[in-house]
Amino acid sequence: MHITQSNGMLVLSRLWRRVKLAGLAILLSWCITLTACLPKQIVSVGNTVTISQTAASAAIQTSDIPSEPTAAKPLTEADNQTITIKLALPYADEAEKLSWQSCMASWSQVQPDIGLELQFYAREDQWAYFYDISDLDPEDKPWLAVCDQSLNAAFSKLQVFYPMDNLIRSTGLKAEIYQKLWLLLEHQSLTYGMPLDSYAYVLLTNQDLLSKYSQESPATPQELLALCAQLRREPAASFALAAAPGQALTEQLLLIMTAYGASLRDLNSQAALEGWQFLSTLRTDDYINLDCVNWNQGDLLSKLLNREVAMILADSSSLPRLEQATSSFSVMAVPVPQVVGTNRNLPLRADALVSLLDLSELSSSLSTQEYAAIQLLVAYLFDPASLALRQSRLGSLPVRIDVETELSQLKHPWKAFMDSFYQSAPLASYSLWENMSETLQDSVITTWTGAKTVNEIAMDTYTAIKTYLIES
Repeated sequence: MHITQSNGMLVLSRLWRRVKLAGLAILLSWCITLTACLPKQIVSVGNTVTISQTAASAAIQTSDIPSEPTAAKPLTEADNQTITIKLALPYADEAEKLSWQSCMASWSQVQPDIGLELQFYAREDQWAYFYDISDLDPEDKPWLAVCDQSLNAAFSKLQVFYPMDNLIRSTGLKAEIYQKLWLLLEHQSLTYGMPLDSYAYVLLTNQDLLSKYSQESPATPQELLALCAQLRREPAASFALAAAPGQALTEQLLLIMTAYGASLRDLNSQAALEGWQFLSTLRTDDYINLDCVNWNQGDLLSKLLNREVAMILADSSSLPRLEQATSSFSVMAVPVPQVVGTNRNLPLRADALVSLLDLSELSSSLSTQEYAAIQLLVAYLFDPASLALRQSRLGSLPVRIDVETELSQLKHPWKAFMDSFYQSAPLASYSLWENMSETLQDSVITTWTGAKTVNEIAMDTYTAIKTYLIES
């Protein structure tokens, strides 16, 4: 990825943070990185894929997917023969990139005369990615992008993301999407994105292993720790998190804090101290496999399926792999353990569709035909068949209320994730969220190194986050 001079310090800062975290991680484990290769059916150049009729046929096995989205009426060939929409998509690993390609491949069948260029970027680099493209000329930018909602406040303020109110009104989707998913996208009476996908958390367990010690799944953090103590008799680690540097670690820390009744704004409260102590106990009592400082969500699920870990916190992106797994034991999805009486919303990872081009009526950056093509792509992305396909391939949970009844009848473990979704809300969106997230991640690693006491970590983290909140 090209880094412009104006963003050099930001990228250098991020690289330094990674070096720092790597230094801490070396104290705990060795890092092994596995990279999957793209299959030959879809030809890509770097991180750019152009959806064509040939690619669409090769990418999807039509026998196991929902029917194609058909809600949008194609433009005539004369209207759109020169139009190619550029769409930026995030991926955590090669498996997610392939899943996105298969989800979007039917576009060429629905709209054969409108090109679609997919530009992929790594989720862990999403902040640097959007800072970088902010300096590009409009003709070089993606038209639309999918990104974590936590980026919205920063990049709408920087005018990297543009309001989408006119487009939203033209789709009629505002009332069809869960209202809680819109909250982080609205700033000063304008809406800077559309909720597209969401991913809720549950506790995944090796039920065959756990049933040797308890007939009930842990309902509270203390019950989880007690079960971890019993599981120490087993070769597998009792518990693990996806603790590689990135948003997932932030989400899981806040998930633990929420389970104790704490929030981002009171990380030095008594409830938060109990959360920090929980993390510390995982290390001091040898309940956690500390190699997890190098694991993402995909790695974490592999460890569970390979019987290397007994319990993990996992979001619903794990479900497609879970359903395809041929493990010789039962995997159970249960609610995240919480202190009795805690009524806070659990953190929810939520992705939004954002515009990197000015879509307002006064803008001349797009022709009428190009704007119409964007409307068709939005209709395609939010069509129930597209939502069902992304659910199947990406593990995303529905954002549309009108598909709720259908999905609420899904078999276990989908139902456990849907139940979690109803109790969850998108994380947070602040202009300095990147700094806040990195601070939270550093605090987890520091807890496990034992370099500071729990009280010191709580106070230092609270002070840093409070400063960022004020500045935001």
